[in-house]
Amino acid sequence: MPEPRKAAEAKRMAHSALRQRIMNGTWRADAYQRMIETVGLDRTRAWGSENICDIGTPLLRQAAVRNATLYLRPPYFEHPADTADGGPGMVMNALLLQARWGSLMTGVLQAAIALNDAAVRYEVTLTEDGTPMLRLYTRSVADLMARGRRENPSQPRKVYETVDYRGQSVWRVWDDDERWLEDADGVELAGTRAPHGQGQCPWVLWHTTPNEQPFSPYVNSELVDLTLGLSVAESFRSHALFEAAWPQRYCVNVQPAGVGVESLSGEPRQSVTADPATVLLLEQTGDTGQPMVGQWQAGADPRIMAEAVERQQRRSALAIGASGSDVFRASGETRSAYSLEITRQNQRTQQTNLAPLCEPSDTYLARGIAMAVDTRLGSEVLPLDGYRIRYRILSPSAEEVDLATKMMDANLISMDQARLMLDPFSQPPLPGAGTEAAPATAGPSDDIDSKEVSELALDGGQISSAQAIVESTVAGRLPRASALEMLSAFFAMPRDVADAILGPVGQGFTPAQENET
Repeated sequence: MPEPRKAAEAKRMAHSALRQRIMNGTWRADAYQRMIETVGLDRTRAWGSENICDIGTPLLRQAAVRNATLYLRPPYFEHPADTADGGPGMVMNALLLQARWGSLMTGVLQAAIALNDAAVRYEVTLTEDGTPMLRLYTRSVADLMARGRRENPSQPRKVYETVDYRGQSVWRVWDDDERWLEDADGVELAGTRAPHGQGQCPWVLWHTTPNEQPFSPYVNSELVDLTLGLSVAESFRSHALFEAAWPQRYCVNVQPAGVGVESLSGEPRQSVTADPATVLLLEQTGDTGQPMVGQWQAGADPRIMAEAVERQQRRSALAIGASGSDVFRASGETRSAYSLEITRQNQRTQQTNLAPLCEPSDTYLARGIAMAVDTRLGSEVLPLDGYRIRYRILSPSAEEVDLATKMMDANLISMDQARLMLDPFSQPPLPGAGTEAAPATAGPSDDIDSKEVSELALDGGQISSAQAIVESTVAGRLPRASALEMLSAFFAMPRDVADAILGPVGQGFTPAQENET
């Protein structure tokens, strides 16, 4: 990588590179360096090489993975000019689907959470028949420098990215019109300047911290320290377990039978390797001196150390935003012995927290793609403004559906409020717009087709949630039209599938009477 000319820029990129190594799982050398700084070089060497560093609890990566939930259900764009037959929003969605934007963005959001910022470059080209084609390229901000736009400082007007050119590391520079190469001293390489044809600098930055600058590298840097510190603690615990968890034995004026007091090199033997299961046969060495055999206590108590490390892990887990009730050890997760799991409700909460932070970047991406399409085609095919992104909330848990239903039964919330409670991204009703009243009678509980519910591509918790919606309709607490909307919106079901699941429920059938006891 070419060395940035500004010391502050070099420091930022070095810190971001450390975060990126933690995300990539290549931070063992960094953990070893932290071990040297913590316990000193002599003790570190006594423990072993850097290969003994325990990097199985990457808190920074766990925080990024557990919180990056916004794009788990791919969002879509709308535009006021959209019609049933098409429109700018549908064209934008088709281009993004072609570029696999939905699956790409979960990784981008993980990078944005871990490094505070993430970068994507877009490129619109034309096929042989003149059809626009979109490609998206991700790049770590540890490899980038950027200059913010005057009208929008959080998005770049100029980007420097590191590339290899003829065996040397150089900068590839992008502005609103062209791209070219510069060496580490900022000298342009001859013959490398060319127009990129995208209409503006084709880079978009995502931020998880509100700012008015391209990068915020040091926010939550304490989480990086926690990650490195926990690695040292885990490594020390492992060292104590394998090297100092049993008493050390000694002997005076005796030696193991058949071994002798000299080593193969002729030097006096200082120790004999044994483990707790070994039984040593000893013989006296000479006629003088009283033979003595004894042992010192174990150098460490693994149980006490494990408890201390676990307390440190829980403290660290709270630091990454997991509540105490949501943290537990997932024994089935092979990538980390202490991976964190969270409830579906908390995943949905993270979606609503991240949406306001990501929406400006998502709409800026749509505007940039539209500008690139128009530039390539040489005409105003797509409008630049007016795009609105629609995020899709994860399916609610059965407990959330049950809570919303009970609150409606108690007249604590209206139907519209319950819908917003279960889907914070849904559009509130227009002023004066009425909602369909609940029918006087509802279908019998025999009309619930559990087989149809189980055939959906849902997990166990989602199936329970879908069944809870159907059962609320059976009981007359939820209008059929609202149940159809919930099943379609929350579980990405086609409307005809949701209608088939409901069957005749809510169409006027008398509910089954419960047996009195």
